[in-house]
Amino acid sequence: MTAANVGAVAGPNLLGPLGGVARGLGLPDATGLFLLAIPAFLAVGLVLTAFLRPDPLLVARSATSTSAAGAAAPITAVLANANVRLALLVLATSNLTMVAIMAVAPVQMHAHGAGLGIGLMISAHIGAMYLPSPITGALADRLGARRVTSAAALLLLGAGTIGLVAGSGLVGTVIVLLLLGIGWNAGLIGGSALLREAPIGRSQQTWAEGLGELGMGAAAAVGSGSAGLVLGGGGFAVLCLVAAVPCMLLLVVIATNPVAVEGET
Repeated sequence: MTAANVGAVAGPNLLGPLGGVARGLGLPDATGLFLLAIPAFLAVGLVLTAFLRPDPLLVARSATSTSAAGAAAPITAVLANANVRLALLVLATSNLTMVAIMAVAPVQMHAHGAGLGIGLMISAHIGAMYLPSPITGALADRLGARRVTSAAALLLLGAGTIGLVAGSGLVGTVIVLLLLGIGWNAGLIGGSALLREAPIGRSQQTWAEGLGELGMGAAAAVGSGSAGLVLGGGGFAVLCLVAAVPCMLLLVVIATNPVAVEGET
C-alpha cells in the first residue's frame, strides 16, 4: 500500500522528465511513464519467478482434491460463508462509492475554478487512500475487521453527505475527497482482513480473493461509467447522494447480520 501511494503521487510528477526521455527516443511525450513501467514490471516478474517459494498455486493444489470438472464447486462453497459474502459486499461498495465521486471530482473542481490546484487536491486524496494503511491494519487486528468495515461505511456515507450539503463548493469537495480516501482505505483493509479471516479452506482463499478483485473491478466500472451521466443530469450533490446510498445499505447489512463475525460461518 505504501509503494502504491509513492507511485500514485510521484507518477504524475515524472511525466515531464520522462517525456523528455521519450522524445529523445522518437516517441510521443506521453509514453515516457511506460518507459519506466515496462522495466519495473519485468523486474517484479523476475523477482516473483526467482523468490516466490513455495508457489501458492502448488500449495493450493496440494491442499485440495477438487478436479477441473468440479470447478464451480469452490465458488459455491466460498459464497456459502457469511464472512466472505460480507467482505465481498464491503470491498465492492467501498470501491463503487469512491470511484463514482473521485472519477468526476477533477471535472467538478475545474468547472469551479480550481485551476492547477486540482493536481494537489487529487494527490491529497490519493495520500488519504493509502497512507492510513498501518493504522487501519492495526485497528483491524485489535478491534476486529467488522468494526473497521463499519467505520469505512460511516466515513464514505459522511463524504456523500458533505458533498450533498456543500454542493459545488470547492472546500466541501476537498473534504469529500479526503473522507473518500480514508473511507476507501478502511473498507479495503477491513474487507480484506474479513476475507482473510473467513473460516474457509486454504485452497478456497484464492477463489475468495479473486472474487474480491472481480467485485471491486466491476463496482469501479459501474461507478466510473455512470458518474458522468449522474453529474451531467443532476450535479455533484446528486452524485454524492446516489453514491452514499450503498453505504447506508451496507451499514444496515452489518448491523442486522450477527452471523458475519470473525471465526463464524
